[in-house]
Formats: sequence, structure tokens, C-alpha cells
Amino acid sequence: MKKLLATVAVIVAVVLAFPNTEAAGNFSDWKCSQCGKTQHKAGQSPPFVSGCPVSADGKHIWFKI
Repeated sequence: MKKLLATVAVIVAVVLAFPNTEAAGNFSDWKCSQCGKTQHKAGQSPPFVSGCPVSADGKHIWFKI
């Protein structure tokens, strides 16, 4: 019985130690074509738009790199 509980404990520890690799790999790198700022972001949608120090309207124009 102790061996069974030890095995289950090891399996649970391994599962908790290594997160879902599919979710962990869902990142995108983005670069602003105006100011050159880069951002590594979870998901596939572009980062926030406002805050570009170079553009006249203050909006980043992101493209995926």
C-alpha cells in the first residue's frame, strides 16, 4: 500500500511540476513597426495599441516576428 501511495505522489508531483506544454507553447513575439519595441505575449492576438512614443497618434502598429 505504501508503494502505491508513493507512486501516486510521484505522479502528482511530476504533473504539477511540468505545466501543460500545449498552453506553455502558445506565445507570440510582436514588434512595433513605428518604434521597434518588441513584446513576448501569451496568445495569438497583438498586444495593447496605445503608448507608442514615436507615432503621431500614440498607437503601436504590431506585426508578428
